[in-house]
Amino acid sequence: MKKFSILAASAAAVLAAAALAPASARAFFIQPSLTQLSGSHGYEGTDASVDVGGAFHLMPAFSEYHSDLSGGQTYKTYSMRAAYDTGLWGVGLTGGATPGVSGQTSSFKQNFYGVDGTLSFGPGTGKVSRLRQYQAQGAAGLTNMSSAPEGLAGVDLGAGIMHYDETNANLHGTGLSRIGQTNLRGSAGAAFLDNILTLDITKSVYNGSIAGSAADQAQIIQGVNAVVQGFPDTSVSLKLAMGLLPLVTPYISYTHTTFKNGAGASGAYVVGGAVNLLMLNVHAFYERYTQVGGQNQNFVGIGAGLNFGL
Repeated sequence: MKKFSILAASAAAVLAAAALAPASARAFFIQPSLTQLSGSHGYEGTDASVDVGGAFHLMPAFSEYHSDLSGGQTYKTYSMRAAYDTGLWGVGLTGGATPGVSGQTSSFKQNFYGVDGTLSFGPGTGKVSRLRQYQAQGAAGLTNMSSAPEGLAGVDLGAGIMHYDETNANLHGTGLSRIGQTNLRGSAGAAFLDNILTLDITKSVYNGSIAGSAADQAQIIQGVNAVVQGFPDTSVSLKLAMGLLPLVTPYISYTHTTFKNGAGASGAYVVGGAVNLLMLNVHAFYERYTQVGGQNQNFVGIGAGLNFGL
């Protein structure tokens, strides 16, 4: 009951913010987006979302992936984000679930919920910051150059908390594990001219013993495009998006993650670009994922989105 009380209180805070803030803060928009990812070990993943609204907006999302490392099983995740954004601040609430998936030896399911907020400072406070666009929509958010802070400098500071409840069951025995994972994230973004540099730091804490537990089958790490297996400890992600070219926004990122249970640290290197064609935007990227004691993996992704507004 305590978890649902926290979730209800967070939802009420978002709705209250939408009711009290000016209705004209953002025009109405519809922004569907679709990204396809392929890579090592037969990895295939899809991410789809639709961001709809104005200052108060909703973003239902769906993602799925499968690989040889997941036993060939397809993991599907459904989520919903409700947010309110102004030029000065923004707050959002996210919830979702990965329904039960059964393999040859085990089954897995997960649900999650969280809240996040951002403050924007500088001459661009009259527009929604691009840091928030990037965090909510990934590479697709980079194409909205009009939402970047203006002038020589703009700074965003953000924080968020996301909680996951995971159940793993051994189908050939009596083994059943329930693990709670809470991710505490801090973010900072600095804009200079048409470029933006962002830093995300995430610390994961766990309820229940993870010693000897099977690796998480649906682990999402900020800054890493492919789903990762393991129990993260601390993750640091640095991203630079460069908006100096007409229409095209190239970007690079590096994410370093340490893991629990003695697993080796990993590094994710991403290079990509986004092209803004007003109502249509496209993006593509290459990711190389390395982990101490593991095999290097390579991924390529391509996606597109539409931008309708009133």
